[in-house]
Amino acid sequence: MTSATERTADIEQCMAAGARAFVPKSSPLEQFADTVRMVVADGSAPLAAPAVTHPVLSPRERAVLDHIAGGLTHEQIARRLGISKHTVDTYLKRVRAKLNLGNKAELTRAALATSGQPAGY
Repeated sequence: MTSATERTADIEQCMAAGARAFVPKSSPLEQFADTVRMVVADGSAPLAAPAVTHPVLSPRERAVLDHIAGGLTHEQIARRLGISKHTVDTYLKRVRAKLNLGNKAELTRAALATSGQPAGY
């Protein structure tokens, strides 16, 4: 079974109801595929622990976030990266959604907290 839930109680309930294995939707595709192969091969698989995942920012999302933390305006970021202001806005919306952040102060704190992380963080 796969689900967006990662709550232990929900996973236990699924297993008690007859699921042969559980893989959270946040798990890497390879983990899902390995679990399916194991269930097909012998009818069982170890219970997959919920993956501790960090949202992955694209290199461009990371660059925009870093520029926000550096105090640049959307227009300044657009000029530096050779993209439109609208595209900067779009990247920031994605970053906000991925990191569950609201305002620029939160974006800046997130950028500073993850500075030194590779662009794919």
